[in-house]
Amino acid sequence: MAAASLPELCLERIFKYLSNDLNSQYSCILINKYWCYSLISKLWENPFESLRTKNKINFNSNLYLINTYLTCLPQDIQNFIGIQEISKPPLFNYPNFLRYISTQNIKNNVVKWAKLKNIKETPKFKIYLYNEENNEVLIEVVESITRILIEYFFTSSTYIKGIDQYIGRYLDIYQLPNAETKLSNLQIFKCGTETFSSSSSSGFISFTSKISKDIRQLEIRLKVKENSNNNNNNDDNNNNNNNNNNNNIDNNFIIPLKDIINLIKSQRNLKQILIQYNPIFYTKNEIIDLWNNLMIHKENLIELVLSKINFGYKFPLELLSKLYNLKKLSFVDCDIEDIYPLNFIPSLYEEFDHDNYYYYYNLQLLDDIQSFKKLQFLFIKSSNIEINKIEILLQQASTSIHSLELFNLDTLTDLEDFTHYFSNITKLTIGINMRWMIVISIVKSANLLREIHIYDGRNNDDLDDLHLNMKPMTADNFLCEIGKVMGEKVFTFRFNLDWYFNPNSLNTFLKRCNFNRSESNRLKILDFRKFKCFSNEHLDKIIDYCGGTLNYFYCEEHDSFTQENLLRAKQSIRNVIIEKCK
Repeated sequence: MAAASLPELCLERIFKYLSNDLNSQYSCILINKYWCYSLISKLWENPFESLRTKNKINFNSNLYLINTYLTCLPQDIQNFIGIQEISKPPLFNYPNFLRYISTQNIKNNVVKWAKLKNIKETPKFKIYLYNEENNEVLIEVVESITRILIEYFFTSSTYIKGIDQYIGRYLDIYQLPNAETKLSNLQIFKCGTETFSSSSSSGFISFTSKISKDIRQLEIRLKVKENSNNNNNNDDNNNNNNNNNNNNIDNNFIIPLKDIINLIKSQRNLKQILIQYNPIFYTKNEIIDLWNNLMIHKENLIELVLSKINFGYKFPLELLSKLYNLKKLSFVDCDIEDIYPLNFIPSLYEEFDHDNYYYYYNLQLLDDIQSFKKLQFLFIKSSNIEINKIEILLQQASTSIHSLELFNLDTLTDLEDFTHYFSNITKLTIGINMRWMIVISIVKSANLLREIHIYDGRNNDDLDDLHLNMKPMTADNFLCEIGKVMGEKVFTFRFNLDWYFNPNSLNTFLKRCNFNRSESNRLKILDFRKFKCFSNEHLDKIIDYCGGTLNYFYCEEHDSFTQENLLRAKQSIRNVIIEKCK
């Protein structure tokens, strides 16, 4: 079958396979007109998110993106903004392809664009848009352009897959033509108890719950601190609690919690939920009501992200054990300390005819309980957790967890006593800090491990050096130790922190990793991008031990690299990516 006549399903699979390879995607555009149009529509579905998630931010891409969208605007709007001297119109009406409208991403991109704009640039802008003192785009102009783009995106897009309630800051969306039709296929929605300047904006959630019944991914960010005029939709969105009888001097309108609960209740196929709140701002009944309605979706729910929640304070933790089909679970800035161990299991034991003694001590019953047995991904970051409090969770998921991500290890009490529950993981992502031996312990017990990603997990207040028994722990020691215990199935090793190690230690690490391994089973991906002292001698060791078998090698540019060695590396390693130091 000719490439030009491939069915759409085949193209979708090809594009999905190339989703992380932007260069290859753009190459596909050149094949023919059919491929070009099909891929352009995919590339421009959510370009703002693509820019946000790039490992290396390319500000020129940001400038190009906003400039492109501005040239798509109708002529009268371009004149209003002040765009001049556009040489030619764009090839496509790119806003037609947009399926995800994230107001914060759009505004962030406009802000970055404004900082990069040069008054001599084409398209040019009228002088009145600039602050004459510093030649920068005015703040009010940034807001105006953000508002114009958001409204044009919504009216131009044929339908919307993802949106957030914060669009209410910029326009009364449900008063726009065809709003119901555009939102009827909504799959991703981000909301919270935000304070708005008008009652019409605050009614957006109620409007959405009536027309959008097939939301798959829901983000709920409730109040986490006392700040009545907070505009940060990532962390601190405002809420209507029992104290909202106070007179608001700004006459703001607050979205009721009941509107969010009604939105949850109205969905048919909810699969992913992020929920964030501080329980001190809510009564126990409010929290239970919220969670009881979330439990309506317990059969469909596969991913749950819990953020800024204190599990020992009005939280019905036992409800987590009823999410039998849960595959991904994340704790971010949470506290699990002041509760009894197994606090979320007793309700399940009541299904069995045993006395209270066996509720807690007859662990044989766990074989009949399906809680967490489908859990594949566990993520913990900046959370104070006494690991013994969630031992049942780890025990139940010990055979199913494949991916483990841990950051801020110093807040995870007694983690070293429970590393045996991670013996079946295939991917480990970890932020290393003073408790580096936990990393060694996990790697040693995980015989099926295939990927290791190590980042700097130290806080700004930590000492420069890692310590073991009051003695500095060096990267030289760490590489040698992890090389000893690393299993034969590991093919990816990313060491993304600027922690000095000498070439001899790298030599020892690589020798231990590839010792007794067949060529097909050796390391395939090595990444040392954050290490700013990766020298020509280090590169020698990579070539000596990994040449001919390594598929990808990443490092930062170094003055000591010779052209001869770089050529050797590129001849013996399939892909050599050397990035410039920031």
